[in-house]
Amino acid sequence: MEKEEYLDQVEGRNAVLELLESNRDINKILVAKGEKHRFNS
Repeated sequence: MEKEEYLDQVEGRNAVLELLESNRDINKILVAKGEKHRFNS
């Protein structure tokens, strides 16, 4: 089974945080089980 990839996919904690701060439209966010990170605004 091949992993499906998208051209507009963003991966990585810092990249996702930057995307959230950019106010761009986001379709979906997936978070791996066990990841812990506090987001302080």
